[in-house]
Amino acid sequence: MAKLSFPERVDRTGIVSNNYLSGKYRFSLSEDKILDLLTGDDLYGNDFVFIRELLQNAIDTVRHRTFIETIRNPKYAPSPIQVSFFKDSESYHWLRIDDEGMGMNHEIIQSHLLKKGNSYYNSDLFKLEKIKMREAGEGDFVPISRFGIGLLSCFMTCDKIEISTCYQYPGEDQKLQKNRLTIEGRGGFWVIRSKQMHHQADRMPSDHGWEKGYRDLPGTSIACRIKTAREFRGLDMEQKIEQFLLAPEIPVVFQGKSLGGDRNELANTPWCKPSKTSLPIEFVQRCSALINFEVETIEIEVRPIDLSRQSATPNLAGQLVLIIPRIKMNNVNKHFNTGQYFRITHEGNEGKFICQITDRNANGQEIKREESHDITNIISSIKFPDKFLERHGEHHKFIWPRVSHNGIIVYDNDQQLQLELNNFDQYNEPFSRHQILFIYRFILVPRYIITRCHGF
Repeated sequence: MAKLSFPERVDRTGIVSNNYLSGKYRFSLSEDKILDLLTGDDLYGNDFVFIRELLQNAIDTVRHRTFIETIRNPKYAPSPIQVSFFKDSESYHWLRIDDEGMGMNHEIIQSHLLKKGNSYYNSDLFKLEKIKMREAGEGDFVPISRFGIGLLSCFMTCDKIEISTCYQYPGEDQKLQKNRLTIEGRGGFWVIRSKQMHHQADRMPSDHGWEKGYRDLPGTSIACRIKTAREFRGLDMEQKIEQFLLAPEIPVVFQGKSLGGDRNELANTPWCKPSKTSLPIEFVQRCSALINFEVETIEIEVRPIDLSRQSATPNLAGQLVLIIPRIKMNNVNKHFNTGQYFRITHEGNEGKFICQITDRNANGQEIKREESHDITNIISSIKFPDKFLERHGEHHKFIWPRVSHNGIIVYDNDQQLQLELNNFDQYNEPFSRHQILFIYRFILVPRYIITRCHGF
């Protein structure tokens, strides 16, 4: 058989185009414009969203270490993430977050921290590590953050970042890998110093002055200097942090105070006991006269559902409270829509059960007539955690639903989480019969539908 001999390289200098223009015509990205996009207000709409990005990175890395450590030691308990806000000797404000997670070695720094959009948790290295973790123990570790732009978001509000990190893989006998990083300005260059290379570390800003040297323990400390243009009188950093935290699996402590609420209280403790309350017969009779149908009884049922105990998956936990009107009527067929006449309203802990009809007057104008009964005592029996009540003037407003993904609040503005309730109690009015807390571990399901008539 004849052998074909191929050249090692092809000389393309003599190749010319025929009936088309040749050249480097392809899509390209302007790095500066992309950075403007990724750090601009239009993307996030919140100057302090970088706090969320840093917190979820810290929670991920501590969860990562905890997952590995508990394979060897089931009693391992992670240290809380520490957050501090302080002013340095030059009156600049800093936000600092300290975790005792995995830390970063030089490979992670170079291949992932410094490459925007190239998250370590999407890397082949991490996928290989996950295979090893599955072989060593049960379960799986899935991070919150995926996109690798968390640190970049800091430059929306900050103009300087200081990082001190120490890496040692749990259970491996290796020297601590200590690195110190500094960058000033989004377009600046990182200055990286290494303990292994015998570099002298710059001082690290902290709430007790300037720290010398490198970190002693595995984990990462990151300090961000707030731009003077973003500072304002009355800046409440605790409130800024709280808007992103809900029932974190890893405790988060700010200035000595635990934030985000107690996970056990929020997720694992039912907010009330089951109950049924019959409304007075006088009110029932007035409702009958108003709608011109015979109403026999009206009961208000309060049904707590402990999702932490009854969930079909360990990745979903939380609490759900249903406030259900039970209305028994006589001489109506099965197609009669009871829900069109009745609804529940509430503001804060004050609640009313309302029977209402719509008529037209002699001029053809639409008028509404109603009978109402105060059910504040029923609503008050539900002990919603203070964490769920947001202040609005003189009243508290319940924000529904409250969703936590491993401790980071997810705002369901697109209503991806739904409760299908109409097949259960026939009432289609959007009254507050469903107060709920979802806590997701690991994967956040893109569209999760709970139907009360199936499984509850």
